[in-house]
Amino acid sequence: MALQTKTFSSATTSNGFTLVLTVTENSTSIDDNTSSVSYSLDLKSGGWNFAQWRIGWSISLGGTVVSSQAKSSAPQFTLGTHSSITIKSGMATIAHNSDGKKSMSVSASIDMSEASYTPGPMSLSGSMSLTDIPRASSLSFGGFTIGSAGTITINRASTTFTHTLSYVFGSTSGTIATKTTAASVSWTPPTSLLSQIPASVSGSGTITCVTYSGSAEIGRKTVGFTAAAAAAVKPTISSVTITPVNSNTWLSSQGIYVAGRSKARVVTSASPGAGSSMASYSITGVGDGSGADWTSNVLSAGSKTITITAADRRGRTDTTTRSITVLAYSVPGINNLSYARGTYSGGVWTANDNGADIQVTFTLGLSLSDYSNTANITVQLDGVTKSSATAQAAGEKVYYIAGVGTDTTRALTVSATDQAGETGSVSADIPTVAVDFNWNPDLHSWRFGGVAEESDCFRCDWISKFTGGIQIGNLSGILKASNGTVSTAVSGTDYAPPTADYIVQQGNSGIWTYRKWNSGVVECWGTQTEANATFAAWGSAYSYDVPSVNFPSGLFTSLTYESAQAKCTGYNTISSINANGGTTSTASGVTLLRMTAAAANQTITAYRYAIGRWK
Repeated sequence: MALQTKTFSSATTSNGFTLVLTVTENSTSIDDNTSSVSYSLDLKSGGWNFAQWRIGWSISLGGTVVSSQAKSSAPQFTLGTHSSITIKSGMATIAHNSDGKKSMSVSASIDMSEASYTPGPMSLSGSMSLTDIPRASSLSFGGFTIGSAGTITINRASTTFTHTLSYVFGSTSGTIATKTTAASVSWTPPTSLLSQIPASVSGSGTITCVTYSGSAEIGRKTVGFTAAAAAAVKPTISSVTITPVNSNTWLSSQGIYVAGRSKARVVTSASPGAGSSMASYSITGVGDGSGADWTSNVLSAGSKTITITAADRRGRTDTTTRSITVLAYSVPGINNLSYARGTYSGGVWTANDNGADIQVTFTLGLSLSDYSNTANITVQLDGVTKSSATAQAAGEKVYYIAGVGTDTTRALTVSATDQAGETGSVSADIPTVAVDFNWNPDLHSWRFGGVAEESDCFRCDWISKFTGGIQIGNLSGILKASNGTVSTAVSGTDYAPPTADYIVQQGNSGIWTYRKWNSGVVECWGTQTEANATFAAWGSAYSYDVPSVNFPSGLFTSLTYESAQAKCTGYNTISSINANGGTTSTASGVTLLRMTAAAANQTITAYRYAIGRWK
């Protein structure tokens, strides 16, 4: 079945003759890139005719003369009226362009003697587009994963064609297949391509297909493709080393984390996904940090889960966790400090309220006892060391000081410095011995119940009754106290004024400063600092719970009142004591509230006060 036919005609002569060339494209050859055509050159008449006339001809297709004959040697033709004769017919093979297309020029002519009844010389011309012949094969494929096989389908025009496939990806190139006869090719993009996408999970390249017919290249096509790094191509954390950082030598030797004293050093080793490089390391859980070698701020007590994330330039990550325990710590405590007068001689103590020597008794409290923490103890009078001891374990302690005297109030201070390098101390005044009456004329001082030590002073340590009233300065009338209120009073009523309260012991323990009063009242106050605090969502607000803290051991027998006010540096906050109030051993927790989120790693300061009784 013919592919197409086209007819070309000359102009009709005055006596009615027309020259006609009919061209038929019968078939195409993909292999040869040609079309097979047939042609027929005919002469048609009108009302005229001729007999036994020689006619020469020339037929040209695609610029090539496919048939010609000189008039002198041409055959003789006879043409009747209103009929036609075929001057020449035949076949020709037409080569297409390299792209498979062909626009073929067409021309024909006859050479014939001219008479009144003959056409004489005639010609015609035109062009004809032949059927396009498929040439270069096309490709089809999906996306590729580097290191994994994918399929390239070759859409070829002829099974006899062969194909060479090559690729370009970044600055690299290579051959996939050479003169293959297959209709599909399996290709595994080499892992070396990963180096072309160090900062991306995928990249773009091209595949070129060169089509051959035999040894001749008949065309080529280039198609873009995408190649991605496999999900498994990511960083790998090979090791994480977390070690305590302690400025104190003893803590360093123990290899422990201690609240308020230690930091954590996090050293991470990781390798990137193939063809990439490491970009970042992030650490959370002990504050937020970054870097392959990072040291936290000072840690708070408790169990800590540290999360380490390593990322390469592609943005892919590997994550691991580690756990550490940070031990609670408080400075050495000098608890239940007491003293007694007596005589200390030959290692023997004899109690005596009027003795010139004193016995000092207290309980040493130490953190980190599981690590054999000890303390060096110093006992001082008026700032002068009278007794000391090294490497003391926690527990009850007794020290003796000779020659304290009886007629002068002495300042007693007991200090303990543990191996962590922290010092706790407590001070108390040791009064003079009790005497009925003492007069010191040099000081112009009189005292009932003790030794006169104050200049220009009258002092009575006992309950006093003044039945006749008291004259104070130039105040007129008689002054009388009733229930602690001083007012002018009438005579005739006995009055026993309240005994003035006074401090019997004061000192420091941990964050606390405390004072014990003779009346049995005890108060303490201190400042608590929390580092690396992070606010958590609480409804539409954000909160942080400041943890409770222990009071000095044995300080309270009952708790009357406590208060706390906390703040977050740089943020407006509201604070209140938690609903679960404190006990005689533990201060209450404090909740800190703000309306917008605060950044992580905040420093919280809580100011605490408590009052109760110690006896």
